[in-house]
Amino acid sequence: MERLEKFEEWGHSGWDHFFSQKGKQWRDKDYRYLDRVFDLSVMEGSLLDVGCALGDGLIYLKTRAAKVNQFVGADFSDEAIRICKSNPQLRRMFFFQHDILKPFPDTYENVICLQTLEHMQNPWIAMQNLINAAKSVLIVGVPYRNRRPDADHLWSFDEKDFYDLVDLYCLDKKQKNIYWLVDKQKQGLSFRKKRYDILPELVGRLFNALRRA
Repeated sequence: MERLEKFEEWGHSGWDHFFSQKGKQWRDKDYRYLDRVFDLSVMEGSLLDVGCALGDGLIYLKTRAAKVNQFVGADFSDEAIRICKSNPQLRRMFFFQHDILKPFPDTYENVICLQTLEHMQNPWIAMQNLINAAKSVLIVGVPYRNRRPDADHLWSFDEKDFYDLVDLYCLDKKQKNIYWLVDKQKQGLSFRKKRYDILPELVGRLFNALRRA
C-alpha cells in the first residue's frame, strides 16, 4: 500500500457533520458493486457491516442475503449511528459506534467493510481486527490504486497488499475497486469473476516480508 501525500483528517466531528448533511440516505452503490463480484446469497447467520454510514447499504444487503438472520452496523461516527437507529427501515437491525483500529467487542459469521480502510491511519491493524471479528466470511473493498480519489483518502491499495492475510482478491469490471476475501471455514468460496490471485504465492509472501523488514 502507498501512503498518499495529501490527506484531510476529518476526525469524529468531521464525520458527524458530514453525515448530518445527508439525511437518511447516502449511498448503496458500493454494495451493488460487491453483489456483482460475490454471491451474497451464500452468507448465513449474522452479518456485520463495518463503516455502515447511514445504513442504506444494509437495506440492500437484506434483499440479497436471504439466509442472514441478523444485520448489524458499526461506524466511527456517532451521528451516523444515531441516524441509523432513527430510521424506520432499519428498526430490526442493530447499530453501534466503533473505531476499527480497536478490537471488536463481539464476533459475527460474516463481516463486510467497504470503502473504509483508505481512511485509516493504520490499515494493517484495521484488517487484522476485521479478520478477528469474522467467524466465517470477511470481505473488504477499497478503491483500487486510488482510482476513486477523495481528499480524505490516506492510502492507495493494489493486489500485493494483505497477501498473507487473505485467501483471494478480485478487481471489479472497471478496475476501480479491489476486494479481498477471507474464507475462515474453508467453504471454497470464490468471486464470481476469476480476476484474482495471478501472482505466485511465494512471490507475494516474499514481497510482504521485504516490505515489513
